[in-house]
Amino acid sequence: MNEFCDNPGETTVEFGRVNAFLQEGGFILLAENKEDPNCGAPLEAWAYHGELNFDTATPITFGLGANLTDAIGALDHHLTGQHVPPGPSLKCRPVMLLANDRELATILAALRFHQAENLQGMGEILDQAIREIATDTGKLTPLDFHEVEDLCQKLNCGKFRPRAALTIDSPHEDRGDDPLYRVVYVIDLNAAGPAAAAKEVHKIMADPNSLPPVLEVIDHKGKAVSIDLSEERPA
Repeated sequence: MNEFCDNPGETTVEFGRVNAFLQEGGFILLAENKEDPNCGAPLEAWAYHGELNFDTATPITFGLGANLTDAIGALDHHLTGQHVPPGPSLKCRPVMLLANDRELATILAALRFHQAENLQGMGEILDQAIREIATDTGKLTPLDFHEVEDLCQKLNCGKFRPRAALTIDSPHEDRGDDPLYRVVYVIDLNAAGPAAAAKEVHKIMADPNSLPPVLEVIDHKGKAVSIDLSEERPA
């Protein structure tokens, strides 16, 4: 349902936030407001997050109005970007963070500043530019104060860093006639231990009859290129 109209024949009124909410998997419930003694706003428009099942769906917010258009308009006003549920392509997914100590310290400082300036006792992020970043332009629900706290703790504990990985730095920028490269030879083999594995690889590298390997070549800017020497042809 992409448009709302109070009565047939009237001009159709579009509500961007409500339409986005519906397209992202939510639904709207219209009900009579019996709690208003003056009946000034007899209709309620409720936004629910989830499938059309009241046992599992979550009420998000609502709007009151004297008619359908007013109720939906009020709901549209209350539906900020943080209420729009993420669509199928934007489900929260784990990511691996590769950062050095200075970069991680900067990320933590930015999170703490955001937590103190934008989330301290506030229902929503008031700074529009920050809200756009935190919600990915309205597609995601932003982290609240306590969720940012949990994120900071995870970063401090290193839970976003790879548990077992080898990081190879790029070489420094050499000022000689030719640029400086870092060449990495990677091979898997069985051995009794690390020292035995290293000695066996050295033998393979020194053996003129061994097959030409695939090498990873890294320049000073960090760009890596795989070179398969078996595909090289003599000039």
